[in-house]
Amino acid sequence: MYGWLIARLVRRTFERLSAGDPSAVLAIFGDGTRLVFPGRNSWAIDTTDRAQIEAWFRRLAALGLQFTVRDVMVKGPPWNTRVCTQGTDRTGTPSGPYANQWVQCARLAWGRLTEDVIYLDTQKLAAFEAALTSVA
Repeated sequence: MYGWLIARLVRRTFERLSAGDPSAVLAIFGDGTRLVFPGRNSWAIDTTDRAQIEAWFRRLAALGLQFTVRDVMVKGPPWNTRVCTQGTDRTGTPSGPYANQWVQCARLAWGRLTEDVIYLDTQKLAAFEAALTSVA
């Protein structure tokens, strides 16, 4: 039952993010939560700073990405829950559509995120960034 509830929370959070509202995501970040988005691009981040995390998610929400969650796997007790989410994101750009696949690995304690690590195809992300800057 607990795993089902967490999976439902994850899916609803991505629905809200698709609607351009990062508040649901930000609400589950606990004090000192670590956000990691590896790579060498303008999205790369590894921080526990709440202001930087909020700015990152607000920037993400402003892109108008549509997220589709394909699978949510939940394991562990409420005080040490591991969540792995697979999905896709997509949007249009002036040079055509953008779509990417991603995996999110997260840890929660009592329903609050303690760590959020997001992996995706950084080559597709680089092409997306280039398309956005070419019209700016």
